[in-house]
Amino acid sequence: MIMLFKDLRLSPMRSFLTGFSMFIGIVAVIASVLIGTVGKDYLIATNEQLNGRRPTYEITFSAQNFDEYSVFNKFLNRIESANRNANVMLQPNTGLLFSASMPVSNSVKISKEYKTSNLQYVDAVYTTAGYNKVYNLPIVSGRWFSNSAKSNALEMVVNQSASKRYKIGEVAFITSRKTTQMSPIRIVGVVNDGVDSAKVYVNILGLLRYAPTLWEYSEKEAQGSIYWLNKENRSQKSIKSYVSDALYDCCGGQVNEIRRHDNSDNYENVITVLQLSFAIVAALLLFVSALGLINIGLASLEQRTHELLIRRALGATRWSIASLVLGSAIILALIVSIAAVAVSFGLVSIASSFWDASSPVSPPVYPYEAAIGAVIAAFITALAGSVVPAIKASRLQPALALR
Repeated sequence: MIMLFKDLRLSPMRSFLTGFSMFIGIVAVIASVLIGTVGKDYLIATNEQLNGRRPTYEITFSAQNFDEYSVFNKFLNRIESANRNANVMLQPNTGLLFSASMPVSNSVKISKEYKTSNLQYVDAVYTTAGYNKVYNLPIVSGRWFSNSAKSNALEMVVNQSASKRYKIGEVAFITSRKTTQMSPIRIVGVVNDGVDSAKVYVNILGLLRYAPTLWEYSEKEAQGSIYWLNKENRSQKSIKSYVSDALYDCCGGQVNEIRRHDNSDNYENVITVLQLSFAIVAALLLFVSALGLINIGLASLEQRTHELLIRRALGATRWSIASLVLGSAIILALIVSIAAVAVSFGLVSIASSFWDASSPVSPPVYPYEAAIGAVIAAFITALAGSVVPAIKASRLQPALALR
């Protein structure tokens, strides 16, 4: 062992170049796998922000008397008793207008004329508390709606673009063109929904309880959607049957359509290609590293020919010469592997500590499997890169040392 370390110290530049080539190969493999994983997670997270987690189904329906709080709440309880990862969305026939937010202390002092002049339509989603279980909506600040069973407040959550007009902790006023009622609604949170334009999310239960006159349906019929995150892997027929029974028992109505909504099938092929591409890149990096090791090994053999010939002349066997070359490569691979894993682990830890908490993508996790694979591949590469020089070294004739 001591001889192997001494052998590495005989030519420090050669050892450094060989080790550096191996170091780059290991780190590059770990980095390529990590980048591929983060890229895949980003693609999935973006789709979950816009289309829901996998597998999400959309059930469109028609229902009666949903402008009554008790009727809607009864139906919602039936849905949530079957699936806690579901939400109901409704859309009033008459578009609702929102004022800019203002501090709670000022809201009672500001005149109705000012509030009315400050109204505008906003892209709004009228939904229940389960919405953020179906969609990936990281909280930037504040919180999401109160639990639907305990909701006693008129609340809304806004995205980052809308937070400039609707500030968390303040109240806005909501109304429609067909009523003079202006209802205060509290902004309780800001989310990252992946949408560049302003968008708000309004708690339906709060509206139906405190501002029922804002809801108008033609002939008392509401058109709505249920977004059902199907973690239990129930059949579409079973889901449709359950929702139909809930509508019949609670208010009367029918299911119009059920379809897959999360759109995951469209990006699965992209993810497969992405992972395959990074796997090919990792393999090529290892191959290039192996070529570099072979070249460095052959070049160093030319420089060490006289030294190895003297060893042979002094009685060293072919095996001892070959094991010297191979052993040095293995020791170097061990040292470099420890250094590469330590450096890459440190970099991933630093990146995770600075990761944005509001990002839809989870902080990167160190790819232990990739690191183990890269280290094993590095040892194989070191051996493969040293076999040819070792064979050539073992075949040197001692008589050549007398020249």
